[in-house]
Amino acid sequence: MLVSISRLMDAGCRTVFDKGTCQIFNAEQRLLGQVKVANSLYKIQSNYTITAATAKGDRKLTMEDLHARLSHIGVGTIRDMLAKGMITGVMLDPSHSTMASCEYGKATRKPIRKVQEPNRSAKLGDKIHTDVWGPLPILTPGKQSYYSSFIND
Repeated sequence: MLVSISRLMDAGCRTVFDKGTCQIFNAEQRLLGQVKVANSLYKIQSNYTITAATAKGDRKLTMEDLHARLSHIGVGTIRDMLAKGMITGVMLDPSHSTMASCEYGKATRKPIRKVQEPNRSAKLGDKIHTDVWGPLPILTPGKQSYYSSFIND
């Protein structure tokens, strides 16, 4: 089982890292335990296996089950974690390998291409767009209550 420092801090504990060991102290400065580093991770060693998200070690999990239990991380990352021994006690069912719902949710679309560019007017004043807005909720300094805009195409 990995050690979550943020959870320990939330519980009022203090951690000290020194010479490949993490010491965990409670709020009264009493030593609760020590965790040694292994493969660059601080893992709690125990006589029993704590498996990924409380799965039984003799039960096969699909990649989809494991993907969901590990907060939808990528399949390649899960395979790397299994190969490096970062996930233990799990027998992976190789018959399932893709998560259609996640792939669909992460899919991107191509930008909508413009069918044609609008024709611009040949000379100044050929095409003018205008808009009138008002009455204004507050009068302008010149005591006007409407605004009009003119845009030359």
